[in-house]
Amino acid sequence: MQGGRAQAGKGSDMKHVVDPHYIVSLKHTAGSTLRLWAPQAMGYVDTLERAGRFAGDEVREDARRYNNGLDALAVPCALVEAVAAPVGKGHVVRRSRLAALTNAAARVARFHVRAGKPAGGST
Repeated sequence: MQGGRAQAGKGSDMKHVVDPHYIVSLKHTAGSTLRLWAPQAMGYVDTLERAGRFAGDEVREDARRYNNGLDALAVPCALVEAVAAPVGKGHVVRRSRLAALTNAAARVARFHVRAGKPAGGST
C-alpha cells in the first residue's frame, strides 16, 4: 500500500491519495478489531483493503469531523499499515494497537505544527 497523487473526493477508494489517512471510528469499534471509515465516509469496515483513504488536507480542513478524538481519529496510512495484522486475505488493526496509533498520530500533528502546516480545522 502506498500514497501518491490525489484523487477527488471524500475518502477515495483509490490507492493514490496525497498524505493519505485512515479514519478510525472510535464510536463504532467493538471487540478486538478497529473499525475504519469506508470510502466516501459511507459506513465502516474492518480491513485496510476496504477502508477509505482520506487526503491529509481534507482531514486538516475538517478536523472536527475527521479527527475529533471522540468519535474519529485520523491516522496517516503508513502508521496504520505498520501495525496491521494479516487476517485471511486482508489486514486488520487490533484494538490493542490503538494507543500506539494515537501516540504516533499526535507526534505527526506536532511535526506539522512545527513545520508551519495547519494541524487542524478552525474552531
